[in-house]
Amino acid sequence: MKNNMSSTVSPMCAISRYLKATRPGCVTVFVGPCIAKKSEAIDESVPDNADYVVTYGELRALMRSKDIDFEPVTDEYQESSIWGKRFATSGGVANAVIECMKERGEDVSNIKLHRVAGGNECKKALLLLKAGRLPEDFIEGMVCPGGCVGGPSKHKTEVEITKARESLLSKADDRKVLDNLKKYPMDKFSMHRDGKKIDLPD
Repeated sequence: MKNNMSSTVSPMCAISRYLKATRPGCVTVFVGPCIAKKSEAIDESVPDNADYVVTYGELRALMRSKDIDFEPVTDEYQESSIWGKRFATSGGVANAVIECMKERGEDVSNIKLHRVAGGNECKKALLLLKAGRLPEDFIEGMVCPGGCVGGPSKHKTEVEITKARESLLSKADDRKVLDNLKKYPMDKFSMHRDGKKIDLPD
């Protein structure tokens, strides 16, 4: 199983590396519902990760202490593809991988995907795999229900999160993943945990 694990860093780390490669000396701060990001950020085996991690709960407490209220804004700016935007939702990572394969002209019709979210579901999938009873050949497991967006500092119910996200995602444009990547200096930073760069296929 270890030889088939992805070595790709999390979006938090990837964005931090991109910013540090293009804006030397900058400080990166990740804000989100995930408390595991705190331990990830201090993992010395993953260089150039986020410098700081703040949960939604911590940010809310900080803003309240300063009497600052957030107000919704109308923002038409688009940076990523819908596949990137769905990355933090259960199944989002695997779907993005499959989309990239399709865009490269690869046949994905025989790929059997097993997506699970929640600790118990992940454990069950790995036990089935170990016992040779898992029919799928591609597992995406996220520990939090609903995926990363369902982290412990989410401050909304899963129904509220899903409704709000779908409203935002419905405004995404139809850009392709590989076309979008051409806008980024992918040769300037690594997407692998150890920080080593590899040659990307055309």
